[in-house]
Amino acid sequence: PAHVRIAGGRAYVTSGNDAMLRVYEWRTRRPVSTLRTTPGSFNLSTDRALVATSSLTGGWLTVFRGGARMLAKRVAPAARDVALIP
Repeated sequence: PAHVRIAGGRAYVTSGNDAMLRVYEWRTRRPVSTLRTTPGSFNLSTDRALVATSSLTGGWLTVFRGGARMLAKRVAPAARDVALIP
């Protein structure tokens, strides 16, 4: 994994090589869900119910809310980081 964020009792773990975002219950360490991202999505940001990943190798921004993908859009040749600002 490249990044881990903890928010709202959940731990979000990216795996850019596998194009996956894994969600765990923080206290019990139990897996909650596995969400498909885009290849190279190592970076991660959270804000309230939103979770965003950025693809270092493909330039994609992917945003999730409550386990559902809301947006997947190519925004640059390479997206090195992502930040959600309230």
